[in-house]
Amino acid sequence: ELTPREVEVTQALARGLSTAEIALELSLSRWTVQDHLKRIYEKLGVSSRGGVVARLYADVFHPRLDVTTTTF
Repeated sequence: ELTPREVEVTQALARGLSTAEIALELSLSRWTVQDHLKRIYEKLGVSSRGGVVARLYADVFHPRLDVTTTTF
């Protein structure tokens, strides 16, 4: 449900890049990155960068883990 550009922004965010770093990497203005982030937050139902990362983990990685055999 994310656009290709929103996926790129999300990937950069998950790598820990700041808004300015994402803008530089994707050749966007900081304002455009912030607009993408707002739409990403709305689509994922979160309100922060940490929420995006947590949602990615929950939706993408957690289902792949077999919690009955995984030890931490």
